[in-house]
Amino acid sequence: MDESRGKSINVNLKLELQYGERNCFLEGNFQIRTDKENGFIIREDYRQSIRKELQGLGFPSSACGTIYLEEGIFYFIQKQKRQISITKELYPAVAEKYSTNAANVERNIRTTIEKVWTRGNLQRLDDFGSGMIEYKTGRPTNGTVIHTLARKVQESSVQGR
Repeated sequence: MDESRGKSINVNLKLELQYGERNCFLEGNFQIRTDKENGFIIREDYRQSIRKELQGLGFPSSACGTIYLEEGIFYFIQKQKRQISITKELYPAVAEKYSTNAANVERNIRTTIEKVWTRGNLQRLDDFGSGMIEYKTGRPTNGTVIHTLARKVQESSVQGR
């Protein structure tokens, strides 16, 4: 056990809980880190961090594009060990989960980003990075938003925020 101290592992948890007559389900990916003083520590769920970042930028939580974007960022984080194609791998994976097609996922994400970039939290969007904005459209690409937010969520998780 001492050999694993200080290492981080990702764990996918699926729990079924009974509350009175109701069954509740808890599912998510958690990063578990070991340290000398506290043993195992479950880090903040990546999905919560992703939602927090998206809401802070002004993404409406009920929009399909936001839901697909959240799932896409989560997928990107899960596949962090290798290079993935947004168009050929990420969009189809999100589409399969939500019983739609990849073109619909791409379009909804793009439309939501366009709306947020014109109506969102301008200060936070400016902090997000003006160097990422595409000259023709005046907004970042879907892939840039996914990559940047995934990196930001991972960094905040490592720093323990």
